[in-house]
Amino acid sequence: MDTTRYCLHSDRESLLHIMLIYHPYKKQINEQNFLYTDSYYILLNGAFMIENLKTKEVAVLDNIKCFIAKIPANTPYKMTILSDNLLFMEVRSVNRSKVC
Repeated sequence: MDTTRYCLHSDRESLLHIMLIYHPYKKQINEQNFLYTDSYYILLNGAFMIENLKTKEVAVLDNIKCFIAKIPANTPYKMTILSDNLLFMEVRSVNRSKVC
């Protein structure tokens, strides 16, 4: 099964982008970096690790210890899936003055 993404915001012009995302196990996720907005990840099912590529700090999100993470704007990071399936929400605001 492939990655499935369901956008809960009305369109690309919405000020708040909320996405429900499913990733299958061992799905390769490229490095991310949103220059002008913070990103929030809310775990719904499964487990994943987020590594801050600037500081090398690692956070594991699972259903036992931690279920939400914030990545500050302009922070390169990498996500690694640790469970058989992963379901989470990604929430970001859109800074219109900085968006191309």
